[in-house]
Amino acid sequence: MKRIILAFFFILSTMLVAVDLDFYGNARIGVWYVQKDKDMTGTDDSRLDMEYDFYTNSRFGANVTQDRIKANVEFGFKYGDAYLRTLYGEYSFDKLSLLVGQDYTGFCDFPAQATSIYSGKDELMVGFGTFYDSRHPMVKVTLKNGPYVSLMEPKVFSPNQMIEDDAIDALIPRTNIGMKFKIENIKIHATLGINLTRYNEDYAIWEAENPEYDPADSTSMEYIIKNTDELINAYAAALTMEYIEGDFSLKGQFNFGQNVADYGIFTATMANAGWDEEKDEIANSITTGGYGQVGYKMNDKLMFVGGVGFIASENDFMKNQDTAMTLFGQVKYKIAPMICLTPEIGMFDFMEDGYDNPEGSQLYFGTKLQADLP
Repeated sequence: MKRIILAFFFILSTMLVAVDLDFYGNARIGVWYVQKDKDMTGTDDSRLDMEYDFYTNSRFGANVTQDRIKANVEFGFKYGDAYLRTLYGEYSFDKLSLLVGQDYTGFCDFPAQATSIYSGKDELMVGFGTFYDSRHPMVKVTLKNGPYVSLMEPKVFSPNQMIEDDAIDALIPRTNIGMKFKIENIKIHATLGINLTRYNEDYAIWEAENPEYDPADSTSMEYIIKNTDELINAYAAALTMEYIEGDFSLKGQFNFGQNVADYGIFTATMANAGWDEEKDEIANSITTGGYGQVGYKMNDKLMFVGGVGFIASENDFMKNQDTAMTLFGQVKYKIAPMICLTPEIGMFDFMEDGYDNPEGSQLYFGTKLQADLP
């Protein structure tokens, strides 16, 4: 047994010498005040509240490289428990690379908004202008000149609540294709995600089609078998551009999609498919949005950043668009080589839902403190 243990440690130490192992990580803590208006509180008074939180996207991870192989593992810390963020291996061929594991999708071009009012992590305009669908297990092929394609598990959803999810057939893997390239000082990233499913199932409903229908007598209702055969197309597209000239930077994104919440995009609006009871068919939601951000670096320690984001969703069963927006201004200040303080002020406005009901807004001001591993 001792020989086996010694042999194991010998092999492990030999492997560690042969590979490049790079650990990284950070801890993020935020403290901020939130001013909720009357529409948000649902009372005659606004409300001021303080939040102090350890951000759940604090992380610890490692990159491992050896010749053509790259591997990564990263953990986050949520409410005292560790959770897996990324875990993948990637092999580089002559003209392409192949990645297998859990990683970010193509929807991860973030602005710099730092203060969180809900999730306890950097907000990054997620749901208010940024298209983002988190991290997922995937098989990803990336060509050397920038194009990529990722295949993920299909997402199954049911706009008609009378139809169970097991009555929905996935047609293809959830697919994300895109391309990254650079023209002088401009970085461009275009990405498209598609999720196709089909309803093909008989379902039963009670309908009051009997001329002698009596609401107090359920026997006067007719039990009718209906069939739905609907192709459900959920897709999301985003075009992100970033311009850097010396100490000045400009970044923006325009995004568009159909049933984007059913694809997996996080939104502050009603962006999922619904069911038209009169036509007995899918009612698709169309979403458009985007953000703009400007930054200026004063020196190696100080940088100013500000931005605005907007999103709008509409559907045939809503009266008008469901809209939301956010804006922020911040200062990034390095108080030490690996410690950054980020004071920020901004607002989140849910504006009105699709039925013209005001949903309220929140003003906030506070700061994030982040310490990185050396």
